[in-house]
Amino acid sequence: MGRGKILTSEKFVTNGPVPPEIWFKRLQWVWEKLNAKSPDSCEAILRHTFHLSQLAPGLLQDLAKPRVDEATFEVLIEAGSLEAASIGLLANYAVLTMSKSDGVMVKAIVALPALSVSGTATENDIARAVLHAWIKCHLAINSRYGASLETVIRPILQGKQFEQHPRPTEH
Repeated sequence: MGRGKILTSEKFVTNGPVPPEIWFKRLQWVWEKLNAKSPDSCEAILRHTFHLSQLAPGLLQDLAKPRVDEATFEVLIEAGSLEAASIGLLANYAVLTMSKSDGVMVKAIVALPALSVSGTATENDIARAVLHAWIKCHLAINSRYGASLETVIRPILQGKQFEQHPRPTEH
């Protein structure tokens, strides 16, 4: 995949990154597909989200950059390890918390502490819960900062105020 083309309702954008308004609209579209329990497979939605992370606009690139490279991500998907692939979407700056509720549902929280945003989702499997929480976290960035996003993120990145978190491990 790599940097390439993304189809939006407005036009084709090539060789990303894409403008923030288009990126957030596309992220919103993916979120709506998840909420609607779209018949699209989890693999397809994971791939689309990974591609969007590669097209993140400007200063969001560091915040949306997955922990794993594209080749590793594809190996995980092809092996059926959707849980690992969804966790691989997280940037090193993200914090993931997961818990089981009522013995069946999985609650995932993806947070970006430096920006004071997070997304929470409860789903029937880990992959969808993490994916949904990742999307909600990134949409929260837009909701919280909107047009002032770049002026908020730039000093944080320049001051290296982001703390990179270790990759999750299984216990």
